[in-house]
Amino acid sequence: MEKTKLQQQMDDFMSSYLETMAFTEEVDTAKLSNEMCVQVLRECGTFYLRAARHIAGREVEAAHDFWLTRNRHGAGFWDGDWEEPACSILDALSEEFGEACVYQGDDGFLYQSGGWFQ
Repeated sequence: MEKTKLQQQMDDFMSSYLETMAFTEEVDTAKLSNEMCVQVLRECGTFYLRAARHIAGREVEAAHDFWLTRNRHGAGFWDGDWEEPACSILDALSEEFGEACVYQGDDGFLYQSGGWFQ
């Protein structure tokens, strides 16, 4: 079965978000706990739906900047790649989600503390 355009856009967004998280946190996304998978899906899905009109066609870059902005990595929507008013809107929306801290549980799987759905 072929993916719809929205499904492909969401896949691209999620992949980029997880790649950025793995890079900045130096973790292996293959070790995500079920709980973290659900949380990431909910947060990315909610962000994407609320921001879709501002990021259309730039899903990969938007997901990268969502992770960086919400976690205050010193780069993100505000660093010059996004024009106003999208820049300010996406920056404020990212900050609504709060910081997402990734940690390894005793079971060896990755979990997230903080974030919008905590």
